Amino acid sequence: MSRGIDHLVLAVRELDAACAFYEQLGFKLTPQAQHPFGTGNRLAQLDSDFLEIVSVTKPEDLIEHQDGVFSFGAFNRDYLNKRDGMSMIALKSDGWQQDRQTFSSAGFDLSEPFTFSRLARQPDGSDVKVGFDLTFVPDAGLPDAVFFTCDHQHEPEFFYKPEFQKHDNGALAVDEVFMVCEDPANVDAFLARLYGGTSNISVSTVEQLDARFPGHDPVSVSGDAVFAGYRIRVSDLGITRSVLNSAGVKFANKSESLWLSAYGTIIEFSTPSAHERPE
Repeated sequence: MSRGIDHLVLAVRELDAACAFYEQLGFKLTPQAQHPFGTGNRLAQLDSDFLEIVSVTKPEDLIEHQDGVFSFGAFNRDYLNKRDGMSMIALKSDGWQQDRQTFSSAGFDLSEPFTFSRLARQPDGSDVKVGFDLTFVPDAGLPDAVFFTCDHQHEPEFFYKPEFQKHDNGALAVDEVFMVCEDPANVDAFLARLYGGTSNISVSTVEQLDARFPGHDPVSVSGDAVFAGYRIRVSDLGITRSVLNSAGVKFANKSESLWLSAYGTIIEFSTPSAHERPE
C-alpha cells in the first residue's frame, strides 16, 4: 500500500505575515478558518492535496495532551515555541476505522480517535460545515514530525473549490516531502511500517540536504528527523519564475526547478519532468 498526501501542516507564528508571503509566491489562499481547539488556518488548495498554513490564534481554546489523547493545538503550540516550519503531514485515508486497523496491525500504539468540524467560507461568502476524522501516529523518535491520516466527512465539493485551486504560480500538487535526519536507516524503517510500501518522502542527512539546496536556511534536527520542506509540481516553471520575480522574491535556480527558504521550510517548484533526488 502506498498512501498519497492529503495535506501539509505549515506552522507559523505570524499567520497574516506568512499568508501574505505565500500570496506573493503566487498561491491563492482560502479565507481564514478557525478550529474549535485554538488554531486557525488558511489553505492553498491544489488538484487533490493542499497546504495548510496554521497558527495558534485562540490560545485560550487549546486542549492539552492527555493520556492516550493527542492534541493538534498543543503540539503545534509547542512546535512554534521552538521554530516555524512544517510540523506535520496528513496522509490520504482509507476511512478512519480502516486506518486504525492498518496501523494497529503494523504495531503502532495509536492515540484516541479524533473528530472535529469547522465552518468553511465558500467563494460566494456563505459558510458550510466540514468535518474530519484524524488518526494520529505519533512516534517518540519523531517529536517534531507527526504523521496522521485525514478522513474527510463531507462532500468534496464543499471543501475543494475551483476558484481556490487556480494559482498564479501554476501550482498543481505536492510531489515530494523532504525529511532530514542523522540516521536515515531509522526513519526509513519507520516509513516502511507506516506506508507498507513506497512513499514520496525523501530522507537525507544534513550533508545531503546541503548539497541539494546549498545555502538554505538552517534546519535544526530534533529526534530522529524533522520535515525540511516540500516540492510543488507546477504547470510551467517559466510562469512560476515570472511571478516570483514580479513579487521581488529571491530564489535559487536549478536545472528543472527553483527553490527558496521561508518560514523554516524549503519550498521547491518543479516541472512534471523533474525527478531530482538526493544522492
